[in-house]
Amino acid sequence: MAPSQRCPLCRQTFFCGRGHVYSRKHQRQLKEALERLLPQVEAARKAIRAAQVERYVPEHDRCCWCLCCGREVRKHLSHGNLTVLHGGLLEHLASPEHKKATNRFWWENKAEFQMKEKFLISSQDYARFKKSMVKGLDSYEEKEDEVIKEMAAQIREVEHSRQELVRSVLEVGFPRRSQSSIQIHLIPGSPRSSISPTSSSKRSHGLHASSAQLEFP
Repeated sequence: MAPSQRCPLCRQTFFCGRGHVYSRKHQRQLKEALERLLPQVEAARKAIRAAQVERYVPEHDRCCWCLCCGREVRKHLSHGNLTVLHGGLLEHLASPEHKKATNRFWWENKAEFQMKEKFLISSQDYARFKKSMVKGLDSYEEKEDEVIKEMAAQIREVEHSRQELVRSVLEVGFPRRSQSSIQIHLIPGSPRSSISPTSSSKRSHGLHASSAQLEFP
């Protein structure tokens, strides 16, 4: 009897040696597993020519399972407060370790040879991605500068509106006094003149009062 072996795809132990990988069940499990990984690889491949940079959020720390390597890998590439979407997965797919593991996985599981290239990123494509990433970072910085300028303009506008509001409130609360409401009293013998706001009726009384103070020798 052949020694027992464990199939991670089928999640079962078998005793038929290498014949298990040719079984209908194993090939079905292999196809389904590759179809689950393929959409993530295709999404990452689209970023080669158009890298997308975003502000970092905790969701960017998510990982994805690499079927060929049998381990989790970073999906995105984050540094500081910036994240390059799909950068982590592209970096992994282009690594020599992933290429070596993929060749071994394809041989061990007898997967379709034509499918293997879909799960690999060439060094030329990764070089294109790095150039695209530089452009994406520059574009992001330009957008950030525009946002800062817009915020500064909004702050200036709000401050100007606040100043206009304060000025209008002060003018309503303390109206300017017209010259017609100011009366000058001249008292003979007084070194100073007295200025006080009075009505027209009070002005006439003030004149009489001043006349009454005149004394003749």
